[in-house]
Amino acid sequence: MVMTPHNSGHTEETFAARATDIAANINRLEAGSPLSNVVRAARVRTVPDGPAVGTALR
Repeated sequence: MVMTPHNSGHTEETFAARATDIAANINRLEAGSPLSNVVRAARVRTVPDGPAVGTALR
């Protein structure tokens, strides 16, 4: 799995919010609940010799 942060700014508040979102998704995964901000497999393509590329859907 490749996780890439796509953001336009880096502030302490942004970092803290992203860390909170990641922790919440880890908790969802552990509980067997649906994850948030999932990239749908149908919209993911691979780049030769590179990571998967996709568009996050909310």
